[in-house]
Amino acid sequence: MCVLAIAITAWSPSPALGSSASSGKKAQSGGHGAAPAGKEKVQPNDPTEVMMPPVIVPVTRDATLVGYLYVGVVLKGEDEAKAQAIGKAMPLFQDAMLRAMNSAPVPVDQAETEATKGLILTRLEDALRHVQGAPPIKSVQIKDILSASF
Repeated sequence: MCVLAIAITAWSPSPALGSSASSGKKAQSGGHGAAPAGKEKVQPNDPTEVMMPPVIVPVTRDATLVGYLYVGVVLKGEDEAKAQAIGKAMPLFQDAMLRAMNSAPVPVDQAETEATKGLILTRLEDALRHVQGAPPIKSVQIKDILSASF
């Protein structure tokens, strides 16, 4: 019998990315692809913000999957009505973000660097700009990133 454990570590994005600080707590989760333990889905207080489910970014070493980054993303609309439209279009945005992140996995030696945080944000913004028929997004913020390795 083989037991697979995932260690999850929280780290905070750069304030220059317009994000808030993360709690910095470590958590344990069991099983491949398991959701981060201890993370509750918290709704933002601002009615123009839409909290997305975590975006999963693969982390590789020599083309072998060694872990994931779970990226907490908030999309901001111009007003409350546009934020509601963003919420309704969430499956389109999730698909675009997932495709963007899976097209170029993050190398393990760069997974927790400031440059990678900026690269992830740039790739997310670019992917969201290309969603056909989607409501306009005023801004994209990375709220937190959890690192999970197996």
